[in-house]
Amino acid sequence: MTGAVLERKSGVALWRQVADLIRSAILGGRLKVDERLPTEEELARRFGISRPTVREALKALAAQNLIRSRRGPPGGTF
Repeated sequence: MTGAVLERKSGVALWRQVADLIRSAILGGRLKVDERLPTEEELARRFGISRPTVREALKALAAQNLIRSRRGPPGGTF
């Protein structure tokens, strides 16, 4: 998954733009089942946004059952 600095589009929240990019990567097969996503910090850096914005995008994707999070040493977002 590649990242680019996002720009505020008229009427489209940044978290939604990130969620849409990740959703497209999942549905397009660029992210595989059980593949670990980059950390919130790394995603924030890639897209030039804050971690809370990334967190909001990930929450939206989790609500759609597209991703899941796991805690602990083997944890992460998949």
